Amino acid sequence: MTLVTLLARGGAAGAQESSQGQVALPSSQVQSSPWEISGRMRAEGVQYPTALPENKKLSQSQSLVGQFRLQKSVGVRSAVDLIAGSNLTMGTSQFGVSEAYVSGTVIDDNSRISLGRKLEYWSLLDSDWQLGLWQPTYGQIDVLRPVDQGLTGIFWQQSEGQHELLAFGTPMFIPSMGPDVKEKNGSIESDSRWYRTPSPTFALRGVATQVVYSIDVPDLSKLVNKPGGALRYRYGGDQKGLWASMNAGYKPINSLLLKYNTVLRVPEVGTRGEVTVSPTVGYHRIWGGDLGYRTEHSMVAVSALSDQPEEHEPTDNAFQQQPEAFRAFGVHGNTELDLPVFGEPVTLTAQYLKIEGGRFHDVDSTKQEQGAIFENRFNFYNALTLKMETRSQVFRKKIISSLKYLRDFDQKGNLIGGDLSLFPARNWVVSLGFDILGVDDEKSTDGSFLNQFRANDRYYGGLSYVF
Repeated sequence: MTLVTLLARGGAAGAQESSQGQVALPSSQVQSSPWEISGRMRAEGVQYPTALPENKKLSQSQSLVGQFRLQKSVGVRSAVDLIAGSNLTMGTSQFGVSEAYVSGTVIDDNSRISLGRKLEYWSLLDSDWQLGLWQPTYGQIDVLRPVDQGLTGIFWQQSEGQHELLAFGTPMFIPSMGPDVKEKNGSIESDSRWYRTPSPTFALRGVATQVVYSIDVPDLSKLVNKPGGALRYRYGGDQKGLWASMNAGYKPINSLLLKYNTVLRVPEVGTRGEVTVSPTVGYHRIWGGDLGYRTEHSMVAVSALSDQPEEHEPTDNAFQQQPEAFRAFGVHGNTELDLPVFGEPVTLTAQYLKIEGGRFHDVDSTKQEQGAIFENRFNFYNALTLKMETRSQVFRKKIISSLKYLRDFDQKGNLIGGDLSLFPARNWVVSLGFDILGVDDEKSTDGSFLNQFRANDRYYGGLSYVF
């Protein structure tokens, strides 16, 4: 397990299938076998025009990423979905498993049990903004656009007409994954531009203190052996007309929380604090619902989520992150329009998010608040996203493009992204894209996502082989 699961707070709004050449993977059935295999190999280069004075090596990166899916849809269903990558510039490697399960019917075709790691629909709001509340995310390869990963356990699904009930239970927990972190010169750092390094100074017991950090990883079983369960009812499915969904669960929070012990020392000059950081698992009760209407070419929906984290048990001489309870509300709309310039319908999408609460507080053994190493639990709290996706042909070559604009009203900042994918030959994709982050006040020093990473404008290009 990597330390980003402990400390990283990366991730941003956006679709799981990002614009960076992550096109739909066609499948080809293996001869004389019910198994199907599909995948993609991608070589990519990323350039950040603004260099970081503390680490100029992070101004560019070259990476090789592979995504592979093996599935069987006949009889006992099975699927394995893997993603692996290597940052050639930094010499690091990553590996993740989005799905790995077996599934079979019970009594009749309307009842099905699945065992393993499986992606399911839980909440439209959580999916739109990739909040990582229901299902963990994988952001080691690209923190700006994390990939959803399934929950791990046993799933029971019962369907009858337009009604569907899903029950989930698990004896174990696999957290969200982000960039690797490490100790270096008394700080906690990462070879990623999307990691938030903790402040070198902190108010420890009311004293402004220079901080020296170290990491203590507990026994893996203490993090993994965490049970949980959830229910989801859905009406209407993907058919036209009215649809609705309700969800509720009691489960571990997918992002690991931080617990740390502190020691104050008084050297010859000033005060120094020694902080030993370790990950811990928190629990929350989560519930919500979606209500929408779908036509042949459009869909509109409203979505809500409520989250109630449990208060941790006090530990002597230790501080711990305590997430706030929060309520989230969202609106989703998308439609397809026929425009003469493009060979296929243009997809327009609008999404709005509003979160009340949901910050971090660091509390001591008496449950008194003592500031916060990381304040923000989410990247966006009051934001609107507009997106356009197009498909066309030039000289009989398919071109897919998208353009996204995000405005966060609380942060007073923007995130703009765009990409273009060209299919010059069968199984090959050439892609180009960019991401621009910015805030209205360039002199701002707050720790919000857009302000903290406003120097991370980037452009990229890649070549993919899809099979």
